[in-house]
Amino acid sequence: MALNYCVNTLGIYMRQEAVLTIMELNFKCPMYTFIFLIFGVFIAILVSCGYILNQNIQVFEIVEPTIEVVPFLHEDITSSVLEPNTDKIENYLATNYKDYLINLTSVAQDLGLTERKVSALIKKRYNHSFRQHLNFLRIAEAKRLLHSPDLQIKEISYEIGYENQVHFLRVFKSVLGITPTEFRKFK
Repeated sequence: MALNYCVNTLGIYMRQEAVLTIMELNFKCPMYTFIFLIFGVFIAILVSCGYILNQNIQVFEIVEPTIEVVPFLHEDITSSVLEPNTDKIENYLATNYKDYLINLTSVAQDLGLTERKVSALIKKRYNHSFRQHLNFLRIAEAKRLLHSPDLQIKEISYEIGYENQVHFLRVFKSVLGITPTEFRKFK
């Protein structure tokens, strides 16, 4: 009922191709129906308020970008709702990334997941490996700590979870392209 109302309302103001495209998308995913209904209500409000008066307005240009954004919205909502483990992993890493003993096995065991599941969820959300993600978290904290001139680079490397300063220097340079000393100069 509501969908037919939106189609009829929008059909007046849109090209037929746009309505057909939205109708096709509607059957693929309930999220498209929701967004289409919201858009239809928006147009109906504009019509009732007199902003759109029987003019030959083509809303197709407005609808097209909205349709392109929908899969990203749907993917984010789906990953959060269907994969609450992703949030658990993210929270765990945010809390424990400074532990120099942390690794894929320990994270999986502590969260009651398999290593494969943890790795796959991180890859899906961040598009890089567990080790890369851990390094990115640590380097982000190192960048913050490097703003403090009181801390030595060696102290920072231990503070963020690197047991070996040389390894920290190598990872820092591979991630940012400069050494911590250079970063500190240019901050």
